Amino acid sequence: MTTVEAQAGDRRPFTLAGVGRGLKVGWPFLFSSGAIGLIMGVTYRELGLDAIHAFLLSALLYSGTAQAVTAAMWTVSPLPLAAMMLAILSVNARYLVMGANLRQHFSDVPLRRMLPALFLLADANWVLTVAKAEKGDRDVGLLVGSGLPMWSGWVAGTVAGHALNLAPKGALALAFAFLPLGLIVSMIPAQMKGKARAVALPWVITAAGVWAASYLMPLTWATLAGAALGTAIGAMRGRDDAGK
Repeated sequence: MTTVEAQAGDRRPFTLAGVGRGLKVGWPFLFSSGAIGLIMGVTYRELGLDAIHAFLLSALLYSGTAQAVTAAMWTVSPLPLAAMMLAILSVNARYLVMGANLRQHFSDVPLRRMLPALFLLADANWVLTVAKAEKGDRDVGLLVGSGLPMWSGWVAGTVAGHALNLAPKGALALAFAFLPLGLIVSMIPAQMKGKARAVALPWVITAAGVWAASYLMPLTWATLAGAALGTAIGAMRGRDDAGK
């Protein structure tokens, strides 16, 4: 007779079947991610970056919020590398919490498999993977499969946008202006689902922090200061919730 322990040991938490299910669910992200990546590519072209650098930034950094926030800094001379790095750390700090949450669900997955999968981690496939795991479908392949269309669309959109000879005028210029805000706002519904009050506080504190800091320092650094404050509050609340 097959024991319960043996059955549990047969459940592999990282399968090709899971990757296939993730691709089936995540393929629409190819188009939505590609559309935003297109704007990012045109932005990089207008900022004077060549095609190789635009491709590498999207393929290796792969963070819409970080790329959008730092795009405005490319026009500053000398290039504010310290501010760029702090901006990337600030807007991507949430991935530390998301990764820790995944580790709770997939503690038995070796790091040699989990770490490459986390390269494709994004808000949407994190929500999908955690929701499935909480219902008993523990398969990191879902994270990889649903993340591949997002990464592919983002990179392809960036390359296509850079190749197109478009000038940021009219509606396109408006899209550029609202790109950073649009990327951040697009994350709110997924993050606020089922926990609106818990998520709203860090956002409010971030906005208030930016407003207050703007009287004491340049807007770039004020934005980083407000984001750092909001991230710290969010991390503390997340730790308190986890302990309940």
